[in-house]
Amino acid sequence: MHLLMPQLYQHQDQSSADKIRVLKAAIRLAHDAHQGQVDKAGQAYILHPLRVLHAVNSLDGKIVAILHDTLEDTWVNLWHLHHIGLHALHLNALIALSKQPGESRFQALKRTLTNPLACYVKYADVCDNMNLARLDKIGAEDLRRYQSYLIIFEILQNACIVYHALNLIPAVSATKPRFQPCTLILAIRLAQQRFI
Repeated sequence: MHLLMPQLYQHQDQSSADKIRVLKAAIRLAHDAHQGQVDKAGQAYILHPLRVLHAVNSLDGKIVAILHDTLEDTWVNLWHLHHIGLHALHLNALIALSKQPGESRFQALKRTLTNPLACYVKYADVCDNMNLARLDKIGAEDLRRYQSYLIIFEILQNACIVYHALNLIPAVSATKPRFQPCTLILAIRLAQQRFI
């Protein structure tokens, strides 16, 4: 699955060469941060962020994708991310993606929905997490988690469609409106009624 995110959605203050340099540093940081971690299938955890990275097509998306679990699951903090060259666009998306202690997946999703770049990366993340084929044995907990991912998947899929349809993805800036989760969910429901 390759998530089509408009190539125009790039942080304009940074050249492609600079973004590639930041992406390389982000890959090194993610590798170091996830060192020794394994996923539910017993594989090196870094393979998950790498699959998410390959599922998005903008450099900004790839930078966020490779680091999407670092704030939540490793020793990495915002200082480390800023130190390797991430800009506010990347940092805001990573904050929006990171589940806070005590938060449910759905509470975290509300914050993710307010950030277009976070929505695209989280969509790719959920698609990878829903791939049960990577597990040797599927248990009841895996099926429960899959059911919650299905709901999140649908919400994110619709959010990405709405953000794209409203032309917010190409130029996210302080001058563009940002939606609160309830506004975005209402827009999704209206779009479903109109187009389905």
